[in-house]
Amino acid sequence: FTNEYRTVVSVQHVLRVVDDIILAQCCAGDQQGTQQQTEEQAQTQTVFNMGGPVRVNRWEMAKAVFDHFGYDPELLIEAEQTSPNSPLDISMDSSLLKQCHFGGDHQPETLPGMVQYVFSSTEHKK
Repeated sequence: FTNEYRTVVSVQHVLRVVDDIILAQCCAGDQQGTQQQTEEQAQTQTVFNMGGPVRVNRWEMAKAVFDHFGYDPELLIEAEQTSPNSPLDISMDSSLLKQCHFGGDHQPETLPGMVQYVFSSTEHKK
């Protein structure tokens, strides 16, 4: 669909972010001792969005996969999502993660680079 947007992120990056957050929480706990979380602290928890670095629509994702495998992109049919049950834009702003230095920079940073990375790692496992 040309009107459904996502921010693609690799599983490896998600794992790196989660690892960094857990490590930061463990270090913070060590520095503060083993104190109980207060009600005020519980109410001021931070929410992080974990999306990829590039906002793309689903047609662009399909085209990147076609390009990677050498398929003719003319075979793809551009269409718009019309279902009221499907959100059109679930892209995420992950700038707070980057600001807090969780996960480092996205690698790779481009959609073609991500497709190359994902499929080259699965091709090596065969």
